[in-house]
Amino acid sequence: MENRIVNNNTFEKLIQKIPSDVIRENILPYTYKPQPKELCQDIQSFFYTKSVLYYIYQCRYRDNEYESEIAWLENDIIRFMNDDIATMFGYSENHINKFRRLYQFHDKSDHVIINGINTMYKNKSDKYQNQHIIRCISCMLAILTCNERIKLMDFLKDFDTYPDLMDIPYYTI
Repeated sequence: MENRIVNNNTFEKLIQKIPSDVIRENILPYTYKPQPKELCQDIQSFFYTKSVLYYIYQCRYRDNEYESEIAWLENDIIRFMNDDIATMFGYSENHINKFRRLYQFHDKSDHVIINGINTMYKNKSDKYQNQHIIRCISCMLAILTCNERIKLMDFLKDFDTYPDLMDIPYYTI
């Protein structure tokens, strides 16, 4: 509780340093404009899917010291995005088009996108491997639409050793 009070005091001090015209012209207008419903649903879907998948994979690999649950999750999401085709055979058009949703790739050729995908998937140093995998998972989940995240969970349900965990009802927003 004390930490919360310190944070509130710090916040109040910072707010007081902002000129009143900046607050009136640049901050307050945003308080009256709610985010679009679709964006809110997408954000909720992202966090829901991510938390459920992490939970499932932690349960699935908790007793296996040689298998990293997040590495398996990353691999399984890549399989889903690549239409269940091993990436050693290349990336499906569907996979490439999902990455084209990223602003940095929206107007790029397939070759540039493939190079970007390869860099993201393979750019792992031992020291930061888990952090990199977590970023990859977050990026891939963020690329997917709400409906594609539901399809991903259905895809993973087919080979999950804890199918009862996948029966967690998808919430309605």
